[in-house]
Amino acid sequence: MITAVRAGVGILGVLGGSVFWRGVFLGGVLLAASGGKPAWAASFPCAKAATATEKAICQNPELSELDSEMGAAWKKALDFFRGQEASDDSGTAPLRQDQKAWLGRRNACGGNPECLRTLYHQRLAALVPIPSASPISPVEVYVGRFSNKGLVDLVVLMLEDGRLLVGLSGAEPERGRWVCNFSGMGTLQTGQQAGPELKVRDFFDDKNVAPVFLSRTRDGMKVEERGEDTSGVSYWCGRGGSLNGHYTRVSPTALPAAKSPRS
Repeated sequence: MITAVRAGVGILGVLGGSVFWRGVFLGGVLLAASGGKPAWAASFPCAKAATATEKAICQNPELSELDSEMGAAWKKALDFFRGQEASDDSGTAPLRQDQKAWLGRRNACGGNPECLRTLYHQRLAALVPIPSASPISPVEVYVGRFSNKGLVDLVVLMLEDGRLLVGLSGAEPERGRWVCNFSGMGTLQTGQQAGPELKVRDFFDDKNVAPVFLSRTRDGMKVEERGEDTSGVSYWCGRGGSLNGHYTRVSPTALPAAKSPRS
């Protein structure tokens, strides 16, 4: 018998136009009659909690809720950076490695609730992503979510090791005549007359023939494809589409749903 359900909208707010409730039910913290302990945390079943960290999460409603939110943000990030084919995990590989590194740091907290709370808030900020109000490194200023008139979305995440994972996803809205799908690691380029910019090479672009460059603007980011093709056809979108343009910063409520077909 369920004795209590805590309702509320989490940090993820609105996903894909609909209200997202924490967890798979209203509050993400579902209490059972036996002892009033949470029955489930989003990323693992509490019935199988074995470590001090897992037990602490399951015994603390706030931590269990944060775990639910982190699990949802993690799944959205995987979906956005996944390629069009089910076998294409090039964009998610660094994200999976990054999650493994973060889990190591989380587990080092043991059962310390303050340590766990801090790390969960940090992880949510990294996955959503929420840009730092006081960036301490020159690449942090690129972190965030941006949109080019709602046609193509740009997401820049900072990984645990300080590297930037960059993804662009979009499609022609009426009939899908073109589809853009790009993801890679960003490298800061300095010394240019126009100022610093972020060079991004797609994971499939082994020969570096079609890099994408990001440069900051007053209210967002300028994206430019630079490749050897002079026909005017985008490497990453096909005929009629392009990653080029001005991208306005979007409120960091959640990662956008991937617009390209996903298997």
